[in-house]
Amino acid sequence: MQLNESTQRMRLDVTILGVNLGRKSAKSVVYTVEECPGCRASDRRPFQVGDFVHKEAGACPKCQSVRHIAMIYSETVKQKPRTFPGFTRGRPGGTEAR
Repeated sequence: MQLNESTQRMRLDVTILGVNLGRKSAKSVVYTVEECPGCRASDRRPFQVGDFVHKEAGACPKCQSVRHIAMIYSETVKQKPRTFPGFTRGRPGGTEAR
């Protein structure tokens, strides 16, 4: 597929802004940290739609104070290398060069 000049310029502009086009980006998981202001207990859980910082998150199981969301962050997930059944590293047939 050939791109015309304006499409190429637009693609260049989007790449400059930090968006990866046509490339797989690293997968990430978003977490929410809930903290109790009374006993300073904190828990990490997966992010849920509607979470925001300072939102009330229910009662603390230790002291029954109202917990708040203190932080929302993401971690990059390391992917395992793909393996294929019947395929071994090295020479075809599974024999290594000596």
